[in-house]
Amino acid sequence: MPFRPPGWCAAPREPPALRVLKEGTEITRIELTDKALLMGRTLPDAPARGTLACPHGSISGEHCCIVHKFSGEAYAADVGSRYGTTLNGEKLKPNAYTPLEEGGELRL
Repeated sequence: MPFRPPGWCAAPREPPALRVLKEGTEITRIELTDKALLMGRTLPDAPARGTLACPHGSISGEHCCIVHKFSGEAYAADVGSRYGTTLNGEKLKPNAYTPLEEGGELRL
């Protein structure tokens, strides 16, 4: 089933940034201006439109997402990926929104 952002999400008032790392080195920084960012292997690479391509064999077509509340809180969720997603070393439950704190490490 394709990902749909929850009804409670909204664009953040102060957009946070997502640091994308590969083997410990920052390869890009993305400002999260939309209400949700869906990450996956088969998605268009268009962060300003809410999708981020992650072309690696261990990443599902639609793998995980980051969503925001208007009040500023951010949440991460695995959207039913094959190998799962971890947040600060803890595996996320599929389709459950988990609070994402500044500096948190999301691993696909």
